[in-house]
Amino acid sequence: MEVLSSGLIADLPDQPPPALRRQAFMATMRRLTVLEGMIHQLDTLRFLLDGLAVVGARLARLSGHVVGEDTAMLLLESPGGAIGTMSTSMSVPGIASRSSDTLRLVGERGTITFEDWSLRWSGGPEVERWDPEAAYQASFDGVIAHFVEALRSGAPFETSATENLTTLALVDDVYRLAGWTGGLLNRRRGRGFPWGARRSADNHDPSFPRLSEATLDHAR
Repeated sequence: MEVLSSGLIADLPDQPPPALRRQAFMATMRRLTVLEGMIHQLDTLRFLLDGLAVVGARLARLSGHVVGEDTAMLLLESPGGAIGTMSTSMSVPGIASRSSDTLRLVGERGTITFEDWSLRWSGGPEVERWDPEAAYQASFDGVIAHFVEALRSGAPFETSATENLTTLALVDDVYRLAGWTGGLLNRRRGRGFPWGARRSADNHDPSFPRLSEATLDHAR
């Protein structure tokens, strides 16, 4: 599975990157792309491949606008011994600022591919397509409607707390296997974050604002 975007690449003068214009809080998250974004894909893969485990992980920060990781590569394994990879990056030039998912499930009789909001099987001509904006909105509407109805009726939620804790355990496995402690500043590149923050005294490049020392202490 591959999840890529250019969300952390600045596209407007004197403005934060697109992802931080939408969700400014991400600038100071020490656990970023796996905890905030990749968790949803891991949850989906758990649904498709019961018992999925993370057996290897590498994380990196390519952007100077965030504290946490923006790039990840995972090695996955199912109880039956099937293996797979999952990669993500929010700092890929030349592509859309909103993430695009590509998933391939390789089986004995064919391959199922989800790409560009289309689902197809190599063994047949059928293709199912979705409108991205409509699908996103429908998913939010459906989840919220189910939550409200369950509260009103007392019916169990479709996704239990135990299921969510299992997915969060996979996220913890990623950071543990990667040995990720997070980082505060990429001093070698002389870049910082977030936009509009007060510059710190040790800023090597005054054209890039850095987090204030108070914010850095909080992030630590």
